[in-house]
Amino acid sequence: MKALGSLSISIFILFSGLWISELTIAHAASCPANEAYAGIKIWHYLESTAGTYTQTTEYEGTVSIQFLYIPNLYIQNVGNYIISKTVDAKQDAPFWNCTYETAQAEVVVQVSTYSDSCNDNDGILFLTIIEEAEETSVDYHCVDGSGNVHGPFVQTYPATRLEHDVIIEYAHEAMVVYPFPQGTGDYSWTLLFRDSPIYKNGTNLTPILNLLLFD
Repeated sequence: MKALGSLSISIFILFSGLWISELTIAHAASCPANEAYAGIKIWHYLESTAGTYTQTTEYEGTVSIQFLYIPNLYIQNVGNYIISKTVDAKQDAPFWNCTYETAQAEVVVQVSTYSDSCNDNDGILFLTIIEEAEETSVDYHCVDGSGNVHGPFVQTYPATRLEHDVIIEYAHEAMVVYPFPQGTGDYSWTLLFRDSPIYKNGTNLTPILNLLLFD
């Protein structure tokens, strides 16, 4: 699978009915070799506000994948497939201020292809990345205008499932960024070439199999 020469193009991505992101290709790349490994570094910073309440959510971690051809390209998770999610919140009103503990949750990530990719002519991968976070809850306290402390109360953050169609160049450290439409911040994914799977804390995690396979 041959790499092409220098090329500079832009691809606009349609997400949720809006043109929201631009992927700039600095040069054309070849497609993955059979049984090649890679990591996908995930970093999301999402901030939303409703009245006096502000919530900040961060996703962070790197998952491990392998490219296989049977006969067309598909992807399986090999090694680590878990990243972390943290949620911080605050409520800042003139006579009612609340302080929330930081919530921690694990996120299971599944990566697959959603078309017969990669395109040999430009080395572009078409990925579906599903990020499923468990439900979590934390305590919080509030202070009224007279300085009296109320609580503890319980704040529950429900389980979430994010599904993204990601178009990314098959190149080391290629990155795609999508804006967060419900507030400020963005979603980002970075492709990292690897010689072997990535494991969490040296532990061999059971791979997620049965991923999307195109005939």
